[in-house]
Parts: sequence; C-alpha cells; structure tokens
Amino acid sequence: MPCQIIFSTRAAKDLKESFEWYENLEPGLGVRFIDFVDSVLGIIELYPESFPRKKGEFREASIRKFPYLIIYEYSPGDHTILVLYIFHSHKRPKRKYSRKR
Repeated sequence: MPCQIIFSTRAAKDLKESFEWYENLEPGLGVRFIDFVDSVLGIIELYPESFPRKKGEFREASIRKFPYLIIYEYSPGDHTILVLYIFHSHKRPKRKYSRKR
C-alpha cells in the first residue's frame, strides 16, 4: 500500500529554492530537477524502507543527476513519510541532521 508523503515546511522551502535556482541557471532545468525529485518520491512512497537509515530514524535517498538528498522519516504504523529536508549534499554535509525544520 502506498504511503502518504508529508513535506515539512523546511523541505517545501528547500524544494522551492532549489527549483528556482536551477530554473534561473537554465530555463527548464528546474523542471528537470522536480521530475527527478518526483521519481525518487515515487520510489519512497512504494518502498519507504528501501533506503538506508543514516542517523536514528532518518533515511536518505539521493536524487540522480543532482547533488541532493531527500531526508525523511518513515512511520510504518500509520504509513506516513515525513520529508524533512531536500538537502544539497555539497553544502555543509555534517550539518544535514541539525537543521531546523
């Protein structure tokens, strides 16, 4: 059964800012970025435990062709996925779990 995906305020902001940055860099690139994010979210939705736990209950899924990670928590009891961050993996990677939601 597919899970419900919920975006934290921070993840929604990360996604919007990343889209805008890529779209300003080259028209259409932001849309391509969103397409890759959607593809990974589709896999997470169907197979939420297929991505490794990295710290506590945090799981990470990388976005192909872009240096980003989708960091999320999965609650199997209620079949929900909370996307915490859309994290640029080259920007302060040691701080990825300490960011404010």
